Amino acid sequence: MRQIDLEKYYSLTHPTTIGLIDQLEKKGFVCRKVNPEDARSRVIGLTEQALEMRKELERIGESLEEEFTAALTEDERMQLSELLNKLLSKFA
Repeated sequence: MRQIDLEKYYSLTHPTTIGLIDQLEKKGFVCRKVNPEDARSRVIGLTEQALEMRKELERIGESLEEEFTAALTEDERMQLSELLNKLLSKFA
């Protein structure tokens, strides 16, 4: 993803985006490369470390979702999911 796309998607300023990317790069989660289509811009990519962490975070998220919705019926879970997706779509 291009850095400018991150700024627009998350409504971040350029300095804020640079700071976040710097921190993520220092921790080994992202790498920056020159955009092959435009040498003036940078492409941000996830590292193997980030991809592995993503798998673990998804597993934890699924576990938490099961725990939080354990008292709901399957129909109630589906309704909750639909309502949350409707709310999220307002911010996309």
